[in-house]
Amino acid sequence: MTEASIAAIHMFDGPNIDLPTASVRLTVRPDLLPPVGSVDRAAVLAILEMHVLRRGSGRLSPEIEAMFGAAQEADLASWVSALAIELQRLFDEDVAHWKVGRPRPNGNLVVCYAYENRDIGSWAGPAACDLLVMAAVGGGGTDGELPRGLRRFLQVTQARCRDDLMVVLLREIKRRGIPYRRLVDSGRTRRLLQLGHGVHQRQANGTVTDRSSAVANIVTASKHQTLRMLDRVGVPVPRQRMVTSNAAAKSVAEVFGYPLVVKPDRGTGGIGITAGVADEAELFDAIARARPFAEAVAVEEFIEGEDRRLMMCDGKMVAATQRLRAQVVGDGRQSIRSLIEEVNADPRRGEKGVSILTRLEIDAAMLAVLTAQGITPDDVPARDQRVLLRTTANLKSGGQPVDVTDQVHPDNRLMAEVTADAIGLDICGVDFVTTDISRSWREIRSAVVEVNLSASVAMYDFIDGDRHGVVRKAIEVFFPQGSDGRIPLLVVAAGHAERALAVARCAADRFVMLGKKVALSDGQDVWLDEHVCRNGCETVAEAAEMLLAHPHSEVAILALDAPVLLKSGLPWPDCDLAVLDPDGLDGRSLEVLGVLARAARRGVLKVGSEENGPSLLGGLEVSCHVHLPMVDGADAPDELGHAIETIMAMEPHTQAEED
Repeated sequence: MTEASIAAIHMFDGPNIDLPTASVRLTVRPDLLPPVGSVDRAAVLAILEMHVLRRGSGRLSPEIEAMFGAAQEADLASWVSALAIELQRLFDEDVAHWKVGRPRPNGNLVVCYAYENRDIGSWAGPAACDLLVMAAVGGGGTDGELPRGLRRFLQVTQARCRDDLMVVLLREIKRRGIPYRRLVDSGRTRRLLQLGHGVHQRQANGTVTDRSSAVANIVTASKHQTLRMLDRVGVPVPRQRMVTSNAAAKSVAEVFGYPLVVKPDRGTGGIGITAGVADEAELFDAIARARPFAEAVAVEEFIEGEDRRLMMCDGKMVAATQRLRAQVVGDGRQSIRSLIEEVNADPRRGEKGVSILTRLEIDAAMLAVLTAQGITPDDVPARDQRVLLRTTANLKSGGQPVDVTDQVHPDNRLMAEVTADAIGLDICGVDFVTTDISRSWREIRSAVVEVNLSASVAMYDFIDGDRHGVVRKAIEVFFPQGSDGRIPLLVVAAGHAERALAVARCAADRFVMLGKKVALSDGQDVWLDEHVCRNGCETVAEAAEMLLAHPHSEVAILALDAPVLLKSGLPWPDCDLAVLDPDGLDGRSLEVLGVLARAARRGVLKVGSEENGPSLLGGLEVSCHVHLPMVDGADAPDELGHAIETIMAMEPHTQAEED
């Protein structure tokens, strides 16, 4: 619908002449978009609810609400920019900056908006244009096939589905100022992160750390092996046997007695588990339900009580939750099916494995639980009648968490710590069944029934705003307070690539003299201490990323010629020090300085053969000026080296301080 309205689109990799972050510059033909006054607020909400988020709250972001409520109509370019930001925020993209550029001589509008994910950002602007057309009075409504911009935006965002665990982890990572990079944006490995730079970097897969052993991974993948290992160190566990036939299961039942628990040896989220098996018929049915999920099936003695999740970080219990089994409460009017739909209307419930709470599905397992209670999904329970929907309390099977941290007996806390140490995990969830968490496992029959390698901390953000600081403590396993995983980052910009590289080599020599391993690139080739790591990178962004990813780099220096910097932006979100050589910039020094000043956390150093200082740069602040008439790759002149050391010793400033 609006494909023709986009005259041009330009992507910046990082801080640039428009905005202090990675951003999109969109050139729009206003004659192909509706008048601003024809955009209807209710229609915008309806489109977002139907196609994007199903918000339910009836609210837009404060910025958009303000534009609807303003006495004076906002201009069309502002609408496109603000809506592009709004659409990205709906999918948890941490973006805020936008601006309206100067219109082109032909009347085309220029809009600029920030992005985090390149694919999502590139389609947010076209989707915003489509949204304006669809929300205009008489603009086509929401029926039929979606226009291309909005359709493609939804496709790329759905491929990178909302993940509540990543939302809370990245929020804390950003609060701490820890640099990060998502290594994969979609699929099963979408939680892979690099935290920090160079020699200080850590890798994570959600809450699974790079120091979790391969042995621990193998053990926790098998429920049977987990319990065997814990039994060896005196942790209370239920008796359990692996079976391959109904006859073997029957023999185990004769030894253990009923009730029993049947579970596949592998799998997460309570899939295939049946608890409270009461007789032989139920036993055989439970085995049949478990077999599709794993070849080996475990038959386990039933431990009376409720399931508690004890969250472990760095060998200490940091929180405990009781997970309530999925259930509905009757009102005397609605059927169980309708009550389930009501529960699923909670916007916090979503897809299994990505949302804090999981939507309830009427499947074979749920039907079996209802049948055991003598009811069906279409029955109407009496007022206040509680109807159980699952035999297990896993959040992935629809359970709901309640905080019980303050109730945990010291013996149970110590037992959980022994469990985590015995398996060899620095972050994990210990599933503990007991009738009373405030009483020691030594006093009442209790047991650890499972250990979760990939334990989500998102639920704690949901409970009382994470008053126990679980998310904070999980990130501290990677980087304790006071460390952020950064290495010094320097950017050198000059009018010519050769000059930029020569100055960068001078800077590198100074750090080498200090005993540092320096990763250096001119945007094409990458070196580590003069050893070539890569020749001919396809893009400057690829070379810049390699500097930060190299596990031996203690300092990263990127040399850029100014035209590349102005065209693509800085390929890093920020740097510690920027060095500018204005020679040969032909009057574009102010533009280059503007980009560098936005990115440099400690300051901008000016070098060059000209004697004049900061006044050359229009009065914008430059940390200091170094007279450097000749740079030939020899040892760094003392004046340049001392200036670098002085600026690097300064306290870094933040974008918030600048704003």
